[in-house]
Order: sequence, then C-alpha cells, then structure tokens
Amino acid sequence: LDILFEDDHFLVLNKPFGIASIPSAIHSNTLANIVKGYYVKQGYENQQVHIVTRLDKDTSGVMLFAKHGYAHARLDKQLQAKTIQKRYYALIKGDGQLDPVGEIIAPIARDEDSIITRKVAKGGKYAHTSYQVVQSFGKIHLVDIQLHTGRTHQIRVHFSHIGFPLLGDDLYGGSLEDGIERQALHCHRLSYYHPFLGEELVIESPLPPDFQAVLEQLKKSH
Repeated sequence: LDILFEDDHFLVLNKPFGIASIPSAIHSNTLANIVKGYYVKQGYENQQVHIVTRLDKDTSGVMLFAKHGYAHARLDKQLQAKTIQKRYYALIKGDGQLDPVGEIIAPIARDEDSIITRKVAKGGKYAHTSYQVVQSFGKIHLVDIQLHTGRTHQIRVHFSHIGFPLLGDDLYGGSLEDGIERQALHCHRLSYYHPFLGEELVIESPLPPDFQAVLEQLKKSH
C-alpha cells in the first residue's frame, strides 16, 4: 500500500491503476481486500473497510477510506454537500481547438447498447466538469480537471463528447498509439474537512510513471 495519510480515523492511499476498488463478480483482488488485509496485519480493532471516494479500475491516484462508521458518516455528509474536492490529471487528444480553460456541461445517460458505457444524451443526469490546460504538445494536452458532479465515467464521456477523448481509453474512442495502455486519468489532489482535527486536509499524489513517460516522449518530439 502506498499510504499518503493515516490517523485513527482515515486512511488515504495512492491507488495504482489496474486494480478495482471494490469486489464484484469479475474483480476479487481489489483495493478493499488489500486494505482489509492491512487492517488485520496491523491488528486494528475495527477491521471493516469503509470506502469514501472510489476510483475506476484503471484510474490511479488519491483514494480516501474511513476507519470507523462514525468517520464514514461524517464524510458522507460532506459528499452530499459536495465539499470533498477531487482534482484529476488527464492526457487527452483531439484535432480541434481546445480552449485553455473550459466548462463542459452536458447531461449523461446510460448507453442503451451497452451495460458499461455512458453517453451525453437529452434526458440524462446533469453533469458539470471544469478543466484547465496545463501543457500542450500538438494534438495532445495535459489537463487539470475538477468535477462538480459525480456521474459514472463523467470525465471520459465529457472529453470524448467535445472531441478530445483520453489517451488509452478505447471504450470512448481514445488513442492506443501514444504509449499509454489505460485511460490516462489520475486523481492528483483530494481535499476534505477533517472533523476530528477541525481543519481542511489537502492530500496530493504525484504524476504516475506512465504519464511521466508519455510527457517525456512528447517533450523530446516537440
């Protein structure tokens, strides 16, 4: 486990890509199971795993766990009030003109043809994404993203919708030719109010190695 912060109430991890957050019919080796094993090994009295913020299997970065039910309940209120802030880095690619700062507001619905994918559609749920371009290399851009709503696959759907799908995200039309094998999405910053310390905590995770490798290659070729 790559632990970014831990006290008696919360555990914050730097999640690697390629591992699901929670067990399902197709994923048994999950972060929740690994955290459970860690709690057992540490001999913690309360060994129940409470996930506060989850990430898709192939998304990396900051993920927050509560270590007891009361802590989870306190943060659940913050989730409902949208006061837990998550920021993401994504590598996106497209032919069009990308504004240096932008807002994507487009409703997201289930795709009738798939049990997995989502799409922008009338009658979908309201979804709002803000972004800022950090670096550009021709058609490829590193963007810093803030979510204002938490729809399934929101970032991936929104950027595909505006013609700039994430590198490695073949589910939504992303390029597999640019040296990254997964959707290029990394939660780099999480902030929340720590109710037991009485202060705002900001926890950050550095750019993962596969992002760095792509950016190094782009710098050489531009």
